[in-house]
Amino acid sequence: MAHHVEELDALPVNMVGDSGTPNVFFVSADGHVMMITLDVVAAYRYWEALSIGNRRPTALEDRQTGVLASVDIDEEREPGRLYRYVSYDMFPASAKKALKKAGVF
Repeated sequence: MAHHVEELDALPVNMVGDSGTPNVFFVSADGHVMMITLDVVAAYRYWEALSIGNRRPTALEDRQTGVLASVDIDEEREPGRLYRYVSYDMFPASAKKALKKAGVF
């Protein structure tokens, strides 16, 4: 059974979307931080692996933008159903370049 460190779960609360540097990427599942990295490609691939076929909320967030990709419940569309969102336009230019170079998009 995985154990969660409260201090790690608190980091995104203070950092996501603060526009600070360096840009740090956070991957979370069920509200718990699973990965913290400076590598957007590693973060995206990990989030994607967690999100495909998964029946729990996940998120990929960063310091510069906030939420970049998520799987979450959209109560307005269909209560209880999970939807997958990827905000390609929201990724910072350097992140888009790295992801494109890695063949992710």
